[in-house]
Amino acid sequence: GDVALLRLLRSVDNDLDAACDDFKKIAQCRDFEVRSELDAFEAWVVSGGISGGVSFETIPGVAALKGASFGFCDWLGVDADGNVVIYENGGSIDVQRVLLTYSSAEGALAAYKKCHLWRFELLYMLLDDLSRRAKRVVCFVNILDALDVKFEHRALVGIGQFYASG
Repeated sequence: GDVALLRLLRSVDNDLDAACDDFKKIAQCRDFEVRSELDAFEAWVVSGGISGGVSFETIPGVAALKGASFGFCDWLGVDADGNVVIYENGGSIDVQRVLLTYSSAEGALAAYKKCHLWRFELLYMLLDDLSRRAKRVVCFVNILDALDVKFEHRALVGIGQFYASG
């Protein structure tokens, strides 16, 4: 929406050419698989409605990921500027439990990608709503705790690469 485009423009210090380049990169990344997931996400939101039980905890796949030891909180609180704070604990992941739950690192990556996409689409909807209500751009801060990441976590390096790529 308009707020998302404004956020994109502000992220490059109001440089319109840089914002257009970034937007083109984002649009190119939205391949068929992502578009079909976004269609499924939209159908899920419409079926539940924002007041009808749609929340970060009810996103399909969140309970399974948390059960497999992925530690994250999509609304830890707000910072001093009123921005949403997200917390992710990569070091809490029990690699063996993840591999048992999803049968392989590839299965875990596929589940994580879908859940991550849905979580952030819901976050963007929330930020858009909060921005309109506050009459300012509300952003988010993502805290990634990697303190306890160990050598065994290399089995899930695909998830880390996906996470780092945005």
